Amino acid sequence: MRSRVLAAAVFLLVSAVALDVAAAPNFEARPTAIYLEGGTGAPVGLLGLGVERTLAPLLAMSAGVGRTLAGTQLTLMPRALISIGRPRLAVAIGAGVSFGPFRGSYSCLMDCSPSTWAGTVLWGDAEVAFEYRREDGLFWRGFFGAALVLDGQLTCVETSCDVPEAQVRRQAYGGFALGYAF
Repeated sequence: MRSRVLAAAVFLLVSAVALDVAAAPNFEARPTAIYLEGGTGAPVGLLGLGVERTLAPLLAMSAGVGRTLAGTQLTLMPRALISIGRPRLAVAIGAGVSFGPFRGSYSCLMDCSPSTWAGTVLWGDAEVAFEYRREDGLFWRGFFGAALVLDGQLTCVETSCDVPEAQVRRQAYGGFALGYAF
């Protein structure tokens, strides 16, 4: 399962870069962005700081550090940047990893008790984002994605563990970033 998710993420990145699409010119003119990011289940956690650097016309690399309910989370993600008709607006397709402590409570619909799972894990993250960089440097990104535990141990910390671990190992996430590009 892990290899299929990783292969799909790599395929999406390579396909996006291989397409003969225009890069967003303002991303090259202002190649570095520093931002505050927040989200639910996001790679940096609930709230974090990130930096993104445009490395080539269609490729950017981002790194971040943030805080989850369980501790500090680190993330690294390359992104394919595809202009969508305006020089300052791009769709970003990313696939990366995040690492840190995790704690989550889950419930089910019928005949079971809530379960709390915890552990330190390496997540594989895949996301789609819309990014905008104004000429004066204001930067924003809205994103959504999915994460899958690639490595690490999750343990049920409740007396009732009715929610299966397989359900906990997959997460959907979304969030927003705001910062400055220079």
